[in-house]
Amino acid sequence: MDQYIQRSKKFRDVRSNRNLASGIFAFICTLLVGIHLKSSSKPSSNFLEVSETEVSTGSSSAGVRGNSSVSGGGRPVIYTFFQDVNGGYGDGPLIELWKEYWTAAGWEPKVIGLETAMQHPDYEAYNEALKEVPLGDKPDYDRLCFLRWLAMAAVGGGYMADVDVLPLWPAGHEKGYKAVTDGKFNVHCGARGGEVPCLMSGAAANWHRMAFSILEDGIRHKNTDVKLWSDMLALQDVMANGGGTAIEISNTVIQGYHVVQWLKSQKDGFDAGTCGQGDAKTSVHFSHSITDQLKDVDQKGVHYRHEMRPKLAKEWLAEWAKSCIDGSSPFKDFLLSQRPTDDIRESLKDV
Repeated sequence: MDQYIQRSKKFRDVRSNRNLASGIFAFICTLLVGIHLKSSSKPSSNFLEVSETEVSTGSSSAGVRGNSSVSGGGRPVIYTFFQDVNGGYGDGPLIELWKEYWTAAGWEPKVIGLETAMQHPDYEAYNEALKEVPLGDKPDYDRLCFLRWLAMAAVGGGYMADVDVLPLWPAGHEKGYKAVTDGKFNVHCGARGGEVPCLMSGAAANWHRMAFSILEDGIRHKNTDVKLWSDMLALQDVMANGGGTAIEISNTVIQGYHVVQWLKSQKDGFDAGTCGQGDAKTSVHFSHSITDQLKDVDQKGVHYRHEMRPKLAKEWLAEWAKSCIDGSSPFKDFLLSQRPTDDIRESLKDV
């Protein structure tokens, strides 16, 4: 453990020498990323059993906070990472929707961003090393996608969901989320070979390890024909090249294309087969691509996309509650109460 901490500190200290040429610094960063990956550490405690004292005073091998996956009120915490790169345009309603729905499901939703990542003791060196990763035509956005992994290590680990991932079941439900343990890092989105970082969970040390795993993978693509190597591609590459032995793929998120298919083809409610497909899932991903299925969307423009995505989510989840959740519960009542008044199905293209 002490050796791991010393190596982590060595990685940070490299950044303090401002006189090093950028190329030499990047080379050293790459070497020390490898040192991180060879180091071992013991992750933090079980996320449903951590005490409030551990939350506020815990520690980890990375020098960041201990496990903070349970709020002071006893609710499990779920994070989303958001940093405005569009001048505040269009994202507000979706963030509010995300917070409202996870709260209704019994969670404590928290929005973190760049400032959180900057709290990690390895932030400066990590951010500098990202200059060696091909980040395409929108480098600010894709740089943040890497930094969100570091931010999750900084808060002490736990669950992180994209802002367009919403729950199917309330916290504590037998079909819902499992506790984060000291074992494997978990990618909940996508099957093996097609992993999507839209919902992930792990202890603090696992988030730390994964942050450096994908960084190292990205750096390896520096002098190639690749223009963009995103955190998703890095994750998939880590999995494909033998780094996935410490990663579990649970595939418990319904992907966006099902949203449109089910709404349009089953106007009288979701049938038993459809509900059965959702029984093995924990949440649904209302990705940006679902708005491609709206009628005349190209003519109506990006404003229309931003307006309709929360409505599609509300319509789909209300239908899910009506057709697939048995009995009555506060969470079911909440989902039903959010159904839009206008007929969202009529806005969709035929499938």
